[in-house]
Amino acid sequence: MEESTEVQPSAQSSVEPRPTPAVQIGPVRLRGIPAVIAFAVISAAIVALIIYSQPRPTVLVSAAIWFALDIYWSVAEVQRRAAKTAESRESRRLHGRLIMAALLLLFLPIPGLTGQFVPDTLATGALGLALQVGSALFYFWCRLYLGRMWSGAVRIVEDHKLIESGPYRVLRHPMYTGMLGMCVGTAIVSGQYHALLGVGLFAFAYARKIRIEERILCEEFGATYDAYRRRTSALVPWVF
Repeated sequence: MEESTEVQPSAQSSVEPRPTPAVQIGPVRLRGIPAVIAFAVISAAIVALIIYSQPRPTVLVSAAIWFALDIYWSVAEVQRRAAKTAESRESRRLHGRLIMAALLLLFLPIPGLTGQFVPDTLATGALGLALQVGSALFYFWCRLYLGRMWSGAVRIVEDHKLIESGPYRVLRHPMYTGMLGMCVGTAIVSGQYHALLGVGLFAFAYARKIRIEERILCEEFGATYDAYRRRTSALVPWVF
């Protein structure tokens, strides 16, 4: 599963060939049509497992929203540009595995962790879905704001420019804010302790990603990025 990271390349950089779909299953790496088939089979198995656990309708709706976002990540037309500096492939794979594990923890009931941390009511389910949908819309606004400058990996390109307008005027990683908001919304919909573990793992994955991204940006932009970082928040305005 692919998801965005927020290093913004210049529109003037050279375009790399469009990436081939790929799926890593243990030591086996599939590309092209076999990768698409493997992704579909794995996704179907996860959906079947979620349905088998007989979740409430609100949980199914929450899972459908994540599944739709996953499809979007998989088919989005992303222009890649030749990078001067980029996150390693191993680091990228680790991030993907952490996110997948976090999403599974959000939905799959784990023995001993199915107690409710919020009441199981229609009101809490509606509140969680509202937070998830609102966070998803915020994510897509940030995504559309970047346009073809969106990248699927931390990377610095030739003529790289730092974006400081729109949502980036206040937050350095607003797309991550949207993702984490979706995660918290799903945890409220679930209401069970295993979902809290999913939120914790999700937060850990993005905290790790932010450290990598900001280190690379500091190396590239120096004092300019230090000043930008001092006057903005990472994820939550005036809090963090």
